[in-house]
Amino acid sequence: DVNFIFMQGLTASALPVAAPGAAGLLSLSFFYCFEGGVEFVWGDQTSLPSITFYGSDTNLNVNGMALVPFESLPVSMLPSVT
Repeated sequence: DVNFIFMQGLTASALPVAAPGAAGLLSLSFFYCFEGGVEFVWGDQTSLPSITFYGSDTNLNVNGMALVPFESLPVSMLPSVT
């Protein structure tokens, strides 16, 4: 399989009213579409932030990655990492 750019140059904004059906790109229902998971790299002074969506966990190299527990916020269904 050849890697390709699925999305780029995205920004996020808050909705005026929390609605699970319209929580957008950061909602759990969107993240659950990616069987292999979602990787966030927050960036620092030497690298830009990024997000990677894995469509499958087949051949996924998880060395150096950490599974981070989260909870689903009521009503909005947005993930919360504490």
